[in-house]
This record gives sequence, structure tokens and C-alpha cells, in this order.
Amino acid sequence: MISLVTILLLAQTQSPDPMRMQIGDPSRKSLQLKVEPGGIYSDHTGGKTTIADIVSAANGVQFLFIGENHDNPEHHQFQADVIDALVKSGRNVIVGMEMFQRRNQTALFRWTLNKTSQDEFITESDWKNVWGFDYGLYKPIFDVVRANRLPLVGLNIPRDWVRKVSKDGAKALTAEDRGSMPELDLTNLEHRALIKAMIGDMPGHAVGDGTFAGQILWDTAMADTALTYWERMPRSPQWIFVVLAGSGHIMYDLGIPYRLGQRASYKRESIVCLEGPETVSRSIGDFVYCTKTYTRPDEPQTTPKRGK
Repeated sequence: MISLVTILLLAQTQSPDPMRMQIGDPSRKSLQLKVEPGGIYSDHTGGKTTIADIVSAANGVQFLFIGENHDNPEHHQFQADVIDALVKSGRNVIVGMEMFQRRNQTALFRWTLNKTSQDEFITESDWKNVWGFDYGLYKPIFDVVRANRLPLVGLNIPRDWVRKVSKDGAKALTAEDRGSMPELDLTNLEHRALIKAMIGDMPGHAVGDGTFAGQILWDTAMADTALTYWERMPRSPQWIFVVLAGSGHIMYDLGIPYRLGQRASYKRESIVCLEGPETVSRSIGDFVYCTKTYTRPDEPQTTPKRGK
């Protein structure tokens, strides 16, 4: 029989739910919100909202981050709908994607300019090797980009960079690679706590300095790519940079948004897409979009997945 003391000790060592952590915006981190499938919610008011309201709230915003579960088609349709609504409101939209690496940029430009067919785009961007998820999941986004000739930016770095740093720290990169990256800042304890909660305390998954450094490299690199591209664009209040990435890179403004904010004071907002129903901390983002838990045809799904 398990003793009460043992139960209490197990409860204390269990990782917190990443969706309900008391981190992030101090004004909202102690508040929670129940979200239901099909709903869009404002974490500022705690009530339901609309894409039109999101577009309105984005007036004066330079960077909008939209997190996702990678294999959820409703998340990608929602991202496409937000981008399309921004365009229709008169904003000049840049779309940056975690799904492409910096080296893919020529292929992305060619797609925007209608220079390639869909099959050629898939081949030239090395989609199957670089990302690997079904292209059809992301098709609504690519269609909106192409129809409006929106700049499309590959934000990511080679996967082996992250693996090397996760294993051996920043010293594992070559001097040339380190020179193309901002210095890594590992001091944010809230971000470390979030990464630990997402990975869990399973054997072989401890969040040591190497694992944390790998995640920070990932987020810092994508923020750096977005910021570098942005600062080359003409200065105009009409421009907005929409970043699409796994929700783990967006939640609580601790991933890409935080790393970008360390270097520049641009106004930014975030939307976290998730599966539910779910109870979340109201500091998880500025907005939340909830869908039913998506079940892949070849894989039974019983619990909500997290975008990573």
C-alpha cells in the first residue's frame, strides 16, 4: 500500500502542466481560463473573441506570433485565415515559418513570385527532409502566401546545430556557426521551468544546461532570422511580421518572442493554438484558439498534444 507521504512526494516531483503554469505576464499569470473547441479567446479579457478582433488588436503591432500543433489541420487553416484577414485589412504581411531553414530562402522567394509549381516548390524547399509533415496540412498557408505574393521567410537553422548544442553546449558549434548567431542567454528561469514542464522528468529527459541551451539556440536563431529580415524592410506602420511555429516556441512569450524582445522593442502579440477542452493560464498568450484533439488516421489519440 502506498503511504500518504509517498503520494505527497510524488505529487511534489511531478512536472507542472505546461498549459497552467504561473509564469509570464504578472498581471495574468495567476488567472485561468477554460477554453472549448471552436472558440477564440482573449487572455486579456477572459472572454470569446474573433479574428476581426485579433486584426484590430494588431494595429500598431510589428510582430504577431501564432503557435500550433504541427499535425492539426485546423490550426493551419486558422493561421491562414488570420494572415488573410490581416491582408484584407490593409497590412503588408511577411510570413516567417519554423518549417523552413535559412538555406531554403531562394525556393521560398520563387514560390511567392509564382515562379514554381507546387511539386517544384516541395522539391526545391526540401520540404520532406527539412520538415516531413504532410504538405497538405500547410497548404492553406502557402495558398494565401502565393495569392497575395507575401514575403515568405525560412526562420530555422540546421537540426544538427540544436542536437550538438543540446549534447555538448554552445562550444559544439564551429567558430563560423557561432559567429552567425547572437550569444545565448540561459538566465531566464521561467523559460527553463517551461522547457522542463514540456519535456517532463522521464529518465533520459532531464533538462540540464545542454538541453536548455539547445532550446535557447533554436528560439534565438529564429528570432534573429526574423529580426534581420525585418530590419532590411522599408519602415512603414503597414508592415507586420507573422511568425508561425510550434506553440512551445510561443507560449508565455518565453520562446521566440522573448528572444526577439531582448534585442528590439518592437510591439508584439501572440496567439496559442491548442487542443481541448482545456484550462489554461491567461498568461499563456494574448489570444488562444482551441480545436478538438486531432486524431491522425494511423494513430489513435487520447490526450491533447502540445506544439513543440
